[in-house]
Amino acid sequence: MRLPKLPKPRIPQIPRSTASDIVDVAGLGCLEGAAWWWQPIVGLVVLGLALLLVGWVIGYEPAAQGDETPSA
Repeated sequence: MRLPKLPKPRIPQIPRSTASDIVDVAGLGCLEGAAWWWQPIVGLVVLGLALLLVGWVIGYEPAAQGDETPSA
C-alpha cells in the first residue's frame, strides 16, 4: 500500500536585502535587550553578534543568477 503524494508547500521567496535587514534588526534587538536586561547579557550579546554576522553575510554574498535585477 502506498501513501498518496502530497504537493510540496510553496515557501515564499524574499529578496536577499529584505532577509539581511530582518536579521540585522533582530541582532540589534538582541544587543539592545542585553544592554537593558542585566541577567542574560552574555547570551544576548553572542546571539546579537551572530545575527548581525548572518545579516552581513547575506547582504554581501554575491547574488545568484536568478536574483539579478534588470537594469533599465
